[in-house]
Amino acid sequence: IVDQMPEPIIQTKAAALWSKTLEGLHHLGLDGKFLQVAHRSYDAHMFANGQERVHLDLSKIPSHYNFATLIPQHATESLLARHLEE
Repeated sequence: IVDQMPEPIIQTKAAALWSKTLEGLHHLGLDGKFLQVAHRSYDAHMFANGQERVHLDLSKIPSHYNFATLIPQHATESLLARHLEE
């Protein structure tokens, strides 16, 4: 689903794609395009009051895409829009 907006979004509200999303994009032939412009994060750290409270090892996700794909929302929307134009 792509919402039609009068102009491209500037502020990022969605900054990561997860393994299941990339698996779906793979079926559309788009995973490679996203991975070319995104950053991969294989772990995440969450802090509270200056102390690490949670460490997530994303490399253990049972998927070929065992990482978080960090990509600004405007880049995601741009890639999807170009795909729809093709």
